[in-house]
Amino acid sequence: NWFLGIAVVRGMRIGNYGVLYHSPSSNDQRFIEILENWLEVFLDYSKLNILAGDFNINWCDNPNSNHLKRLADFFNLKQTVNVYTRISQHSKTLIDHVYSNFDSVSVVANSDLKLTDHETLVININESSSEDNDLVKLKCWKKYSKQAVSSLVARHVDFHANGGSLDHKSAVLTDVLKTCTNQLVEQKLVSIKNSNSWYNLDLLRLKRNRDKLYKKWRRRESYSNWKRYKVVRNKYSQLVKQTRCEYIQRKIDHHQNNSKELWKILKSLLKPSNCKPRSITFNGTLEESEQVIACRFNEYFVDSVSSINQSIELVDEPDELKQPISINSRFESFHPITLEELKNICFSMGKTAGVDNVNARVIQDCFDVIGHNLLDLINESLQTGHVPHVWKESVVIPIQKVAGTIKAEEFRPINMLHTLEKILELVVKGQLLAYLNSFDLLVPEQSGYREGHSCETALNLVLAKWKEKLERKDTIVAVFLDLKRAFETISRPLLLKTIKRFGFAGSAYRWFESYL
Repeated sequence: NWFLGIAVVRGMRIGNYGVLYHSPSSNDQRFIEILENWLEVFLDYSKLNILAGDFNINWCDNPNSNHLKRLADFFNLKQTVNVYTRISQHSKTLIDHVYSNFDSVSVVANSDLKLTDHETLVININESSSEDNDLVKLKCWKKYSKQAVSSLVARHVDFHANGGSLDHKSAVLTDVLKTCTNQLVEQKLVSIKNSNSWYNLDLLRLKRNRDKLYKKWRRRESYSNWKRYKVVRNKYSQLVKQTRCEYIQRKIDHHQNNSKELWKILKSLLKPSNCKPRSITFNGTLEESEQVIACRFNEYFVDSVSSINQSIELVDEPDELKQPISINSRFESFHPITLEELKNICFSMGKTAGVDNVNARVIQDCFDVIGHNLLDLINESLQTGHVPHVWKESVVIPIQKVAGTIKAEEFRPINMLHTLEKILELVVKGQLLAYLNSFDLLVPEQSGYREGHSCETALNLVLAKWKEKLERKDTIVAVFLDLKRAFETISRPLLLKTIKRFGFAGSAYRWFESYL
């Protein structure tokens, strides 16, 4: 008997791969005992494991293969060969086996490659299997540093001084940031292991005792040995569930006043499928090409907005839109901001994500280099009432609304805008809210997108009003309204009329017109 194990630690197929040979003249029972000890060292369940070889034990012969099958079940391995691998004039046997802990592994016999009296087995690893979740693409920022990125940007940002239109200058700065950051950030395949921080020493000891009793039963398959093993096995299973539940309950109690952390805990319990599907169904047609899927999704999201708009019944323009709001001032232009104001906005963004790796951290690290250039672009945008075209381009990421779905209609689009555009939005938002608040133009019930307001304030207001009505013995009727694709289907002409009605004019109005 001989065994060979190889661990692949880098590349597309990180995992453990083993081959073995069991001589037909060797004792089967002794071979299985050696194999069991070897597997305890060889297997790593956080990775792909494949074991192949000439076992010289006929898998189809139950009396001879029962011990081997029980061993495979114990280690959660699946034997994937389902054809005879050695065919002679008088016999057919399945003695060449391939085992794996992943269902994505399949085996076929290729007669064209046959060299001996054994079949040549070809092992396939299905790319679309859910086990690929263990191997994910992550961005590696190991080479990235503030000094490295600011130095790269400083060598290229001079191109920005060449002048040109606002669109041109914005595109140049955006491209410089993208190019320099991507030189320092690369994608790597990594294996994601489950976090079992709740797994304690008591569980480990009980597991070892369970395994010890199993081996004892294997050596002597008596009823008493099996009974003792079964009792400890069941006790271990119950303790695993109990310990995990207690751990989760402690986490929930600890974060009961932190809604963000509570949502993280709940999401981890629900375990939605986060694997990227390899195929998507559009109107009953299955697409597998990534490029075709991207194009079809783009068409679907655009067409779905059009179809929703067409389904909306046309109504007369509300009379209140025809009457301006009585205020003593008009908002005709945004005021330019200072470098210090811009810096405060950039550094208040925290960990805001961005397109092409250019997130808030990159902007903050490069601010000393690009600050004046970015300030000029933003102030020019505010004064001219024009939003750079390149900043209005977004990366649309389809997110599953239903876990594990491959139906296009069960995805929702998430727009990822460039970080520079988000900075411009924050500048405008600050001046917009200051104007609205100074003239008290927002109704008290408005909770969305207001400082000091949230879902909690809206709920508290509604509950307070309901409580007041109930105390008066009044009847309450609640109507809940959910608008499909609300942001995409809003009427832009009506929105612009509303903006004008609130006193916006001149370059400020043109800015919103350009933005929309």
